[in-house]
Amino acid sequence: MEFNEVYSNYKDFVYNVVCKILRYDTEEIEDICQDVWIRIFRKLDQFDESKGVIEGWLYRITSNQVFKYFKKNKDCKEVNRLESDFFDLLSSDRINYSEAFKGEKERLEKQKIELIKKESSKLGKGQKEIFNLYYFEGLKHEEIAEIKGLSCNTSKSQLMRAKARIKELIK
Repeated sequence: MEFNEVYSNYKDFVYNVVCKILRYDTEEIEDICQDVWIRIFRKLDQFDESKGVIEGWLYRITSNQVFKYFKKNKDCKEVNRLESDFFDLLSSDRINYSEAFKGEKERLEKQKIELIKKESSKLGKGQKEIFNLYYFEGLKHEEIAEIKGLSCNTSKSQLMRAKARIKELIK
């Protein structure tokens, strides 16, 4: 198993585990995730599929990194709260990860959509209309072109510019 494959398949999983353990949004989430991925990169050759599923292994590394972070940077009460809340979860043989984090994934998706909607409102009128028609109304470029009196290529290029602008605004 290669690191790039693990990262691309489980980056959201690791992020959601960190968020779930912390229970609140914080600037440290990205730092902790980065530490987790460094740890996974260093230990990937030690993963043994015969001993369990990769999600369990990733969960253990991720939760340990969160606790390690708190031990370095926070008071012991916070660490004890986190450890007591998740001890049962960490020691269980199998966890249905997809169900455990389903609500969290949905919440994060809703947050992303709301952010995109908010930032799309800052676009110029033409780009905003094309962006909304394409993504939120589900129209195809041919339909947008007909409605707006544009060519399909103009619709596509306006959408491409709108997406690029939204990416800039989100950063």
